[in-house]
Amino acid sequence: MREEEPNPTKKSKKMAHKFKAFDENTFVEDIENYVDRYQKTFQRFYHLEYDDEEQVKNKSKLHAIYHYVLNLANQSKKERGCYKKDIHRKLKHLKKGHIQSNYDHFTSVLKLMGETSIQEVLIHGAKGEPRYKSRKFNPLLIDHLDVVYTENPLMKYRQFHELLIEKAESERWWGVPSIHFIKRHLSNKKRQNELRAPRNGESHFRKTIGKQMHFTTPEFAGQLLEIDGSRLQIPYNNEEKKRIDFLTVFVILDVTSSAILGYSHGHFESSTVVVNAFKRFFNEHSFLPLQITRDGCSAFKKEFIFMEEFMTSKGVNIIVTSDPQGKPHVENFYKVFASSICSYHKEFIGLGITSTNIDSRLTDKKTLKRLIGDRNKLSSYEELVYDVDILMSKYLNMIFNGSESAKMKFDRKFELS
Repeated sequence: MREEEPNPTKKSKKMAHKFKAFDENTFVEDIENYVDRYQKTFQRFYHLEYDDEEQVKNKSKLHAIYHYVLNLANQSKKERGCYKKDIHRKLKHLKKGHIQSNYDHFTSVLKLMGETSIQEVLIHGAKGEPRYKSRKFNPLLIDHLDVVYTENPLMKYRQFHELLIEKAESERWWGVPSIHFIKRHLSNKKRQNELRAPRNGESHFRKTIGKQMHFTTPEFAGQLLEIDGSRLQIPYNNEEKKRIDFLTVFVILDVTSSAILGYSHGHFESSTVVVNAFKRFFNEHSFLPLQITRDGCSAFKKEFIFMEEFMTSKGVNIIVTSDPQGKPHVENFYKVFASSICSYHKEFIGLGITSTNIDSRLTDKKTLKRLIGDRNKLSSYEELVYDVDILMSKYLNMIFNGSESAKMKFDRKFELS
């Protein structure tokens, strides 16, 4: 059976409250006592609509206030002992709920509540909704909605609503949720986590859940490496092509210690640059990691393919990620390296206008033009390569947060393994 709201004009055994005539001195106290006593009774009307308990409590308080007022309003003026304007005037002093300040709007809301129900007006607003859009529906329709949403990724809210109407008619169930309720139900964050994975499959996992997954940092150094290349924001004078260029630096980073185990540089990120970084790594370190994470850059081809085949044959697991967040440590390294190390270079021009670090970007166009306007005043390629070697050494030996440098941490963690 449909769950009906207690009618203010009928007596209820559960709500055997005697509504006394309006008293100027005690009205506010009487109605607040009524709210304290009966607000929990009305909460059941709002649990389906709102997930936030605070919203449910606020709506149930207003429901109790209007229930009390409607009981008085349905009495004759002689029985209630006042005009409706007197009731509205005293309601402004309530601390347990907000009532419309405009008297005409207040009376129109009371009239609408009398024609429909209090909860429909509080849920849908003063304009009201058609009766068939009431929240009084079979809960099994919600289970059916979840199934339909999961199986039909391209459907819109109106189509979901039409399917629910058909389902209710075929099963002879009472009531259908409104489109507004469907939107609120499906946009709930907890429900989205439950339904989007089966709805969108692997793409949802890769684009959302996979990005946010955090793995435990290996206890020992040298187990997990991340590799990537990036352009340094330090211009140099390309004398061969007679233009201003930027140097690309490729690094091999140990996740546990954030130490750079190998690096190289070039005019752009190429397979030669990648191979040179690994040659430096193998020359300075006599071990192979358990796993290397890289992106799908075109530089990981040609000469690097043979090196990658060699490492995989020795048991190294190569992970290819399509998203920068798949290798967050090396991405963070470039931010730290630029803002904390490269920023001291005389020709550093900042991280760019899209950087969130205000201190590491230049917004003054005149300053930028003065720095790179005359390429003959810039360092040559060889001079910048020499400077980068110094900058990289500074990073490895820089003390972070008063603890230890990346090099010290790698040596300690690697010895333990």
